[in-house]
Amino acid sequence: RKGKKKSNDITINLVAKRSLPKELVARGDHEEISEAAFKLQHVFLSGAGITRIDNLECFNKITHLHLEDNEITMIQGLEYAPLLELLDLSRNRIEKVDNLSHLKKLK
Repeated sequence: RKGKKKSNDITINLVAKRSLPKELVARGDHEEISEAAFKLQHVFLSGAGITRIDNLECFNKITHLHLEDNEITMIQGLEYAPLLELLDLSRNRIEKVDNLSHLKKLK
């Protein structure tokens, strides 16, 4: 396992750690963190070792999703992000761009 990056799923903890104010996360109030995370419009998960896009069901207010520099191989799981305007998937391992037609606000 030496040298191999750990694979991460998109979780509330990862989203909170990467996208919420550090002071809020440091307080450790899980209910407050969850409530704030579910209201996020901008989610920053660059370089997090993510291998697939999933678990976005609770984050349906996202307008900007930054997933660059990960290990994602296919575009999926975005049906829960209908408000998405910006999706950064640069520097991933995606071979085919599809599953985006339902994202009417994507620029």
